Amino acid sequence: MAAITLNGTTFYPSDIEEEADKIGRELEAADGSRRFVHRANKRAWSIAFDRVPLATLTALRTIYGLTTTFAFVDENANAYTVYCPPGALSSSVGMLATEAGAQVLYYNCSRSLKQA
Repeated sequence: MAAITLNGTTFYPSDIEEEADKIGRELEAADGSRRFVHRANKRAWSIAFDRVPLATLTALRTIYGLTTTFAFVDENANAYTVYCPPGALSSSVGMLATEAGAQVLYYNCSRSLKQA
């Protein structure tokens, strides 16, 4: 997968899902006819990382802890101002056996971003 940048740090995710959303209000008249008052188009992303080391997970946790908006550069080099919504980071731990028979910890994690 191509590189992305979160708050100036480069990451290599295994999967990126993007969702486009229309921001506005749907109005319904007394006769039942409907209309949508469009305000803006915004995007949201779900980014997955498979079998990453603890250092990558720690960097993602640090970015998740930001209380302000930050820069996100996607895989197509498009820049957005984003924020992390509540519950935006999840992770799981796994074990991987090496050829020498040792056990190595790895992490699978995913995070969500919303365009500010």
